[in-house]
Amino acid sequence: MKITLEGKRGGFSGMKSQPIIVDTDNQKMSEEEIKYLNSLIQNSNFFELPSSLPTSSAEHKGAADYLTYKITIDDDKSNHSIIFSDISNIPNKAFSDLIAFIKRQSD
Repeated sequence: MKITLEGKRGGFSGMKSQPIIVDTDNQKMSEEEIKYLNSLIQNSNFFELPSSLPTSSAEHKGAADYLTYKITIDDDKSNHSIIFSDISNIPNKAFSDLIAFIKRQSD
């Protein structure tokens, strides 16, 4: 399985970040980490989520200094990408935990 998290654009300086790539076939991850990752994907209903997560425009009116991300998961059976931002309505805790887990892999 391959997961890519890209920082698209935004922020005060319009910064772009290097993508974080998690490849469970080529990365040294423990069985526990792989099981946890799979549970986050399943519990977040990742492959059923829309390709773009909306924001609450009324709540964040005038917000221009936020980051936009794109996460793609390819697990050999399915391939799905979701675009979201710092101010998106995150669908569930498992999705937030999935993003946090992926970000920790770059440390």
